[in-house]
Amino acid sequence: MIPSLMLNLGLASENAPAEARCAIDSLLRRMASASVRGVRNQTASALASTIHAAESLRALEQDMPSLLSLTKVHLQRKLTSTTIESLAGILGNIPSTTVRRCIAEHLVQRLDSNLCKIDDYVRIAITAGVEGNSEVSNLLIEAALSKPDFPPGALIAMRDARGEPLEAAAVPDVCLIDAVIGYGRASSTICGLMLSRLDDDSADSYDRILNASTEITLPLPYQRAAAYLIHHLQGRCKAGDVLVQTLLQRIRVDILNMTELSLLARFSPLAASHPVLIPLIAKRCLQVAASPEVLSYTPYEGDVHSAKLLCRVLSLLCKVDRGDSTALDFGKLQNLICQVAVRHATHLVPSDFVSLCALVVQSGYHKIPQVRLSLGDILGPCVLVKMRALKSAGAKERLAGLCRTMGFEAIDLSEKFSNNLHEVAASTEGESLALVNASASPSAAS
Repeated sequence: MIPSLMLNLGLASENAPAEARCAIDSLLRRMASASVRGVRNQTASALASTIHAAESLRALEQDMPSLLSLTKVHLQRKLTSTTIESLAGILGNIPSTTVRRCIAEHLVQRLDSNLCKIDDYVRIAITAGVEGNSEVSNLLIEAALSKPDFPPGALIAMRDARGEPLEAAAVPDVCLIDAVIGYGRASSTICGLMLSRLDDDSADSYDRILNASTEITLPLPYQRAAAYLIHHLQGRCKAGDVLVQTLLQRIRVDILNMTELSLLARFSPLAASHPVLIPLIAKRCLQVAASPEVLSYTPYEGDVHSAKLLCRVLSLLCKVDRGDSTALDFGKLQNLICQVAVRHATHLVPSDFVSLCALVVQSGYHKIPQVRLSLGDILGPCVLVKMRALKSAGAKERLAGLCRTMGFEAIDLSEKFSNNLHEVAASTEGESLALVNASASPSAAS
């Protein structure tokens, strides 16, 4: 409180009459004395404000050396128990050279003692560079350069943020990619360097992947990171948008894993800008969903991720304009995605389950005669569980209406499965189907 009042009073006294200024200066010195007496109980932010006031206010010019030395000692002690978020906030809000240098030196000490995450360290250095806080930025970068195991991608991100020119020949592809994906630095400079690499067809030193028609797609590092880059670069800068379009034109969908497919499916302009990719994504999605053992998930996690991915892909398929000669094959592919998505529906949260039912109706999958006869039995247990979990009456009514459109009534299901709802809620997909068959058999009815 006192440091803030000191600063406000000091600023207010600049245009005050001489007599009033003398009175304010006297008050400021008394407040500074009180602040020093209570220095042990002040927060790091208050101590930083006191130092800033001592450096800024003419009234404290005589007391500045003693005030600074004492407050700085206590600030250094207080920083050891200050969170990284608070340190970043002080750096951004207190324009004091002494405070900034003190915090930067403390961050280096934390890094040396493994008490600071590299991600946090890099984030503060990037922010300092972008805001023109060169003293902090330079000190943090110099300390990082002295560490042989410091991530090179992080160094690229930090150096780029302070405006340092990057030599294309001296920066490996993996470092540029890591700067974007690992540390969120997607500047025009970094994206421009990536574009120059992708446009350089004469660069035979790159390990390039060839597709079935022997056309060059992407250098290996970019192919591996393409989905992640597309996800991180959207809307960041003009060079980034151009890079995204280049990646989308040359990406190989048939080797993507579930996470990469999911990132690609989340790219909102995909249906309008690159509809040709959507059938490829759907085919690869079916392959991945059918082989969860190749992924690094447990079987249950694999089913959950597959269910979410299938919904995203089905949504993309429903958005694509099918007014071309491939409409028949496209329809078959959409029906296959619907079939697999319905089988994974039990793993979806209630809101996503309602969305899936809406997509099934939108796609027209429920109109297939054989499908219409079986949808009630396949989705029945899920409908009851999700209906109970939905909090909104409107969402429940919407789900009931979708069930009616798909050929079965949610009310009829409640009578059919009411005796084993608790079992259905805790069961896997296979067990749910077993319960459906059991409740429909004559022996169960008796």
